[in-house]
Amino acid sequence: MCSSDLVFNKYDLLRRIISENTEVKDEEIVQTKGNRKIISEVDEDARSGQKSKDKKFTGYKVATLRSISGYTLDVQTIPGNVPDMKLAPELLKNVVEDYNEIPVQAAFDKGFDSIENRLEIHSLGVQPGIEFRQMGNSRNANFFPNTEFTLDLEVLQVICPAGNVTTKYTTLHDPERYLFKFSKAQCLNCSLFNQCTTNKTGRSFQFSFYTELIESDKKYLESDQYEIVRKARWGQEADYGIGKRAHCLTKTRYHGIKKISFFNRMIFLVMNVKRYIKQNSIAKRTGGTRGHSVF
Repeated sequence: MCSSDLVFNKYDLLRRIISENTEVKDEEIVQTKGNRKIISEVDEDARSGQKSKDKKFTGYKVATLRSISGYTLDVQTIPGNVPDMKLAPELLKNVVEDYNEIPVQAAFDKGFDSIENRLEIHSLGVQPGIEFRQMGNSRNANFFPNTEFTLDLEVLQVICPAGNVTTKYTTLHDPERYLFKFSKAQCLNCSLFNQCTTNKTGRSFQFSFYTELIESDKKYLESDQYEIVRKARWGQEADYGIGKRAHCLTKTRYHGIKKISFFNRMIFLVMNVKRYIKQNSIAKRTGGTRGHSVF
């Protein structure tokens, strides 16, 4: 490649970076928000991400699946601006294919809480241990919550705390849910109106199409089995700390998602080998045996 070709290639790349990350608005050039594209001429796969309001980064995200015995079973690397919410089923599918064994249960961070994830994990024959993110309206914190209303899925009716019944509903999507509505007459003539709503047209609220599955998952979160898996996740956070501190997980000399994906897998492979050696060394000293179950 001659020098002129190199210059033109760099020029085209720079033009793509500018066009994908900026736009003209009110005769001014402003940065586009949302899923920004190429941001670096050194690494075309890198993206900018944000863990919180004050924590921003450029590069990639790493998601892992870890067994209760402490071994990392799968590692996925994605660009920094790609949501990792949908990675939970993919991680499980890879483990099932690689080890030909289906785990009974699997715990994930709250960030993986979506009905799509729950349905797909259940379809694999695995009980998801994903805590529910708190949803609510702080302005109406003193009103009756949805848990005070009784939903009958067989006849699709709802009974309020005062005993009023409604069968009026519409279906909504993304996510799929029912929107139930009590009439104006029911609510305005109710003795508990001031404890329920300020809406003069009547109380309305939503229930998911998958309420039974959600209630089943909530019961599992209260079980002793989930408590064991939940505590095992603490070790996963420690693994990330060790990887960053001792194995260059924070920064890499490589560019491109393929090379960095391989690099990250090697990091957790080395940590698996170190854990294996340590566990066997302890077993020899204590005369115990090391468990060989994957999950």
